[in-house]
Amino acid sequence: MEELYFVKDYKQDNRLRQSFSELAISVFGLSFEEWYIKELWNDRYIPYSFHADGKIIANVSVNLVDLIIAGQKKRLFKSARL
Repeated sequence: MEELYFVKDYKQDNRLRQSFSELAISVFGLSFEEWYIKELWNDRYIPYSFHADGKIIANVSVNLVDLIIAGQKKRLFKSARL
């Protein structure tokens, strides 16, 4: 069995980011590469993943979201699993 490694917030690592995008394509039919290229992938989207030999095999991501509720700014997050 291959050894698993935990990684997070790896958008600057081309190999891991592209592997993450391949996983997203296979699960959801969408790619994160265009989002990254257009500089829309910022620090408010944080993937937490496991990889084996540089291939992302499991992921949960956090989206930090600010809302205004009753006039007060609230920071919320939403997670998505791959």
